[in-house]
Amino acid sequence: MRMKKYSELIFGASILAFGIFYFLLTNQLPRKGTVDAAFVPYILSAFMLLLGVLQIAVGVKASKNFDEKNYKPENLDYLTVLKTIALIVIYIAVLEPIGFLISTILFLFIGFNLLAPAGEKKNQLMNLIIAVLASVIIYYVFRNGLNLMLPQGILR
Repeated sequence: MRMKKYSELIFGASILAFGIFYFLLTNQLPRKGTVDAAFVPYILSAFMLLLGVLQIAVGVKASKNFDEKNYKPENLDYLTVLKTIALIVIYIAVLEPIGFLISTILFLFIGFNLLAPAGEKKNQLMNLIIAVLASVIIYYVFRNGLNLMLPQGILR
């Protein structure tokens, strides 16, 4: 039961440690100005560090308020985790040949449906609209804002 009491704290420390590791790796990237190839990794590492600190704060509070007598373990859905990992692997495999826009739209749409709560009606049209808008906005920001090319695939 001791591990359950500190699970949130351990998770926060893991996120913080990975954020520090990612920041150190990002620091080794060559810099060519303010907005370059290292810009987004610096933002991501800052978010990871912030989330790690916040999760540690939540973990400290949760460990203080932990009640062993009323603890009910969560019912984890391992099949959904495996499906999500498979979806990520497939996304990485098809990113170059199919292209960023199409593969990201499909990835997000399938991911939204996969991660939606079971038994809840899924709004397919809204999922598709969000997937398309997010993919187009990300592509536009990378192409025009950061001047970085993403794989075009079959849309050449």
